[in-house]
Amino acid sequence: GLASKGDFSRQGEDLDPLSEPGLARLLTLAAWAPEIQISEKNGELEVVGNPTDLALAVAAKKAGAPAMDASKIEVDLPFSSARKMACLVIRDAEGELDANVRGAPEMLLDRCTTYWTKNGPHTLDDAARDRFKSLAIEWGGDAMRVVALASRRGPVADSSEWEKDLTLVGLVAIVDPPRQEVKAAIEQAQAAGIKTSLFINANKRQLDAAAQTGTDIVELHTGAYAD
Repeated sequence: GLASKGDFSRQGEDLDPLSEPGLARLLTLAAWAPEIQISEKNGELEVVGNPTDLALAVAAKKAGAPAMDASKIEVDLPFSSARKMACLVIRDAEGELDANVRGAPEMLLDRCTTYWTKNGPHTLDDAARDRFKSLAIEWGGDAMRVVALASRRGPVADSSEWEKDLTLVGLVAIVDPPRQEVKAAIEQAQAAGIKTSLFINANKRQLDAAAQTGTDIVELHTGAYAD
């Protein structure tokens, strides 16, 4: 939600997210989204921007992760539907360059060669990659929006290298249910003789999940699956 404070837990137990290196690193990456705006008023957050980036940044803010410093961004490769990822190259306090990459798991995982563990980076072999892909598919099947976050330490010989040989920091699943008023609005439209369609950019399992939300009066279309 948009309350300025939030709780973190694991298996019902309260958790300090910044006390765990892996989770702290994930939330630090989540804070970096230059196209959004977040302000606070009367204990509530006021937000403008892409919903996915906002969800990540709000989680980071609630955890107390370091805020983004736009002056440290050296390269900004925005999200595109072809690449399905976005990349920021950031200069850290030591003057070194790091890439912060986020995007669709099915695209990002194939660009990762290591993944982050509590003991630091570990080789991402095919078995581990398949486990992450399966988890992303499972979450997507529950109608959640899944984002992969990864990083890379510079320097690189060419700017295209920033999105290669990445270290997967983690997957984030965002609960993204239809608003309560959507079903009633669609019912009213159909009662008036209006044909309704839901246009959604999602994978097949997310489409199946969306079709099971109780709104059985819409037709689902997506670029990959529409006839």
